[in-house]
Amino acid sequence: MFKIKTFFVGLLILMFSSGLIFSQYPEQSLLSNIKIKPGIGLDYFSRTVRAKDEDTTNRIKCFFLTLNTEFEINDGFSITAILGYSISNFNSMTFRNIPVSLELDVGSIGGLLGGLNLNMNILRLRNFEMDISGRIYYSKSTKQTWDIPGLSVEGTAEGKPSLLTVQAGPVFTYTGFAYFLPYVNFSYNKLWGKFKMDETIQDLTGSEEKKLTGRSDLSLSVGFIYEISRNLTVKAEGILMPHSDFKNSDFGSMFRLIYVFN
Repeated sequence: MFKIKTFFVGLLILMFSSGLIFSQYPEQSLLSNIKIKPGIGLDYFSRTVRAKDEDTTNRIKCFFLTLNTEFEINDGFSITAILGYSISNFNSMTFRNIPVSLELDVGSIGGLLGGLNLNMNILRLRNFEMDISGRIYYSKSTKQTWDIPGLSVEGTAEGKPSLLTVQAGPVFTYTGFAYFLPYVNFSYNKLWGKFKMDETIQDLTGSEEKKLTGRSDLSLSVGFIYEISRNLTVKAEGILMPHSDFKNSDFGSMFRLIYVFN
């Protein structure tokens, strides 16, 4: 897992460095070519995960409410900084290696997230474009404390979940329409997570940490970019993430409302 994450982090850094180099024109300064595009977004995904050394699977559902600021450097390279709030549901996850076994049934857990999205155009041919896009999201939920029911003494459980998603791959866009740009994105799309549960029952304490891995490694996204006006753009896509056996799949969606400073 570490090697895979290291590889894609290196890929994103390489894309960023290359974009800065190739975006500079001799007759213009770099700053004069930067276009700023702030926006708001909503991401949703439902993904199947498996804990290390366990055969059973669980499903995680997440909403990401995001503030996005894209910096387009010349025409063909952009970097987007992402900050937001995450709402995650880990229900049905069971912790057995603590003093009293627990099964989560606590609803949604809120937290913070940060991310980075890089996009580089590598080919333009008549009405088609090909880009390489990469994205990293990291979300860490706020510490949650729950009372343990059914005990004759006081007991509490404290949960600390976090998630990391990495996505990278080519994007094919049709540019033949004036203001409507449909696209298809084939990506490596992986999720890792941790969920640490601490339990305290009077003087008795215990802790269990689950290391989670998503069952899907690839994704197919179909979406569009629609220019409502000169300054306002909408971007939306649906995402399908098949499992390695192609018998089941996970899914997600994404929506962006983007303002362009001219």
